[in-house]
Amino acid sequence: MSAIIKHMQTRIISEFKHILFNFLFMHLASALNQQHDSKTSRDAKKHETRMYLKQIRQKL
Repeated sequence: MSAIIKHMQTRIISEFKHILFNFLFMHLASALNQQHDSKTSRDAKKHETRMYLKQIRQKL
């Protein structure tokens, strides 16, 4: 029973990390995008942020 509880705690913490990272990096992307005027620059930053998020998710 204790192993099940420990497993659930680990999964909850993992999900919380995903949510937190997604929120923080989307907020960062939004802040970066507001600083740039040109559309191409915004698109490049969005792409960089998506790729960075993908790397973070793979590490978790």
